[in-house]
Amino acid sequence: MNYCLTALLLAVLINFVHLTCIPITFSKAKLAGYEVAYADSPRDNETNVPCNLGRSTNEITTDPGFYLQFDFFNVTNLAKEGAFIYVSDTDMLQMSFCSVTYDSQSIICPPSLTNATALRYSIRSVLTQNLPQFHITVQSLPGPSIIQSTASTSYETTSPSICKDLLTGEGSESCSGLKHLCFDPIFEPLMKKECCQTCGFL
Repeated sequence: MNYCLTALLLAVLINFVHLTCIPITFSKAKLAGYEVAYADSPRDNETNVPCNLGRSTNEITTDPGFYLQFDFFNVTNLAKEGAFIYVSDTDMLQMSFCSVTYDSQSIICPPSLTNATALRYSIRSVLTQNLPQFHITVQSLPGPSIIQSTASTSYETTSPSICKDLLTGEGSESCSGLKHLCFDPIFEPLMKKECCQTCGFL
């Protein structure tokens, strides 16, 4: 009888710890372009020790035209406690672009594909000591369209009547070999100047 009562009390206590576990909290969830946010591993709001049971999902967004770069530092005790972190674009939740399932001093994730992401953390451990700890940094960085719009776009324009390709094929490249760059966000201004006839900028 005492064994059953002890087991029941332990189950209630574990659920209580789960309910008091604070999810990961970022310093900002909506980042303007070029901003940075920080977060640390979640802790129990009563004891302030790292959580041993829980799940959380954080949505982090930035301005259109920007993407998010997640970096993890001082990741300890993640692997042995069965904890994991997955980061994905919110419109592709089943395909994470970054999986943190091992301990490391530094884990640099590839950039997100969009400006809206979801970070999922899960832990289910019976231990109350040596639990996972980590530090997260997320930075909003410009995508190619932003880089192009902030770069100098001063170039000479030619009138429609005299638009001719300047790259004639006498050198190593001709306009026909570079046609795929006509509407590239980075190279379009140069292609308007050098290959206006091939690209159809008449």
